Amino acid sequence: SSPAARTFAITFSLALLLFGCGKKLDSRPERVPASGSVLHNGRPLADATVLFDPAGNTPAAVARSDASGNFRLGTFETADGAVPGEYKIAVRKVEVIPGSKPGDVPDDYEGPPSNEKWLLPAKYGQSASSGLTAAVKEGQPNEFKLELQD
Repeated sequence: SSPAARTFAITFSLALLLFGCGKKLDSRPERVPASGSVLHNGRPLADATVLFDPAGNTPAAVARSDASGNFRLGTFETADGAVPGEYKIAVRKVEVIPGSKPGDVPDDYEGPPSNEKWLLPAKYGQSASSGLTAAVKEGQPNEFKLELQD
């Protein structure tokens, strides 16, 4: 073979190694960045779980709000974005109240389950009743402002 053909073959092989064959290594659905803020009675809501519940068979996306009420959605990993589509949204914030344990049981006894005290109106805890919806779209900023009221 000619030197030019050999050079082409080496260059082509290196390109395949560096750039792959156009196949994604990640076979999961494509995600796009999606984030926002959540307010409760006009104030930033910290430590709330924000769930984007999909309309179809798309995977759900979830996030936890920071001290400023900001969140970044993740589908398979923390903050890896959301699959484009239509979503109903649930927002939950609970305080866990440990169950009490009788005094005469061994230390490894787990005791009764903890109770949860809901810190938001219950309607926001279910995507079907929250009234909150969003459309995540490719090529869009996908910034959502969720305003919850008592």
